[in-house]
Amino acid sequence: MTASGHDLPPQLLALEAELAEARSRAHRLAAGLPAEDWSRRPAPQRWSIGEQVVHLNLTSRAYLPRLEEALAKAREEGLVGDGPFRRDFLGWVLGRLMEPPVRMRIRTSAPFVPASVEAASETLAEFDRLQDALSGLVRRFAGVALDRVDVASPFDARLRYNIYSSLRILTAHQRRHLWLAERIRMELAEASALEVAI
Repeated sequence: MTASGHDLPPQLLALEAELAEARSRAHRLAAGLPAEDWSRRPAPQRWSIGEQVVHLNLTSRAYLPRLEEALAKAREEGLVGDGPFRRDFLGWVLGRLMEPPVRMRIRTSAPFVPASVEAASETLAEFDRLQDALSGLVRRFAGVALDRVDVASPFDARLRYNIYSSLRILTAHQRRHLWLAERIRMELAEASALEVAI
């Protein structure tokens, strides 16, 4: 069973809004940006704007099947509920760590390190497709007890947290990398302005 936006409980409506805001921010990153700046790293050890978005795409692709599996399990076990849902302790801690402003770097495991960067239009088209899939999944979670089924982290299978925690971590992770990408765009613009001034 799916639900329209009006039928969603407040916590799921908030998640849907966060996914929509992430989409808007990702598109603003590319608006008016010189094509070469999409893949330009501000420093050798730092990712480009495009790499930040590719990383988010890799993450969404890894989360989606795990969340689908958790949804199937919840339905199979008849775990129903409309909230309010609570994050478990690990989910709360990881969610807080993800939120910007970024104060500490977190090493990314190899499967989530971008191997290449396509043009902004292609990367963003994939981002949109994945955001649509996540939004659709959020709507399908209506009526499910999101804090009674665990999901294994795609970054480290030893870490498990409930579905609601997973969704909150995912949206916080998007905010983290979009915040980083926005800072990179500002740095590149400042460097370009300085070159013109010189």
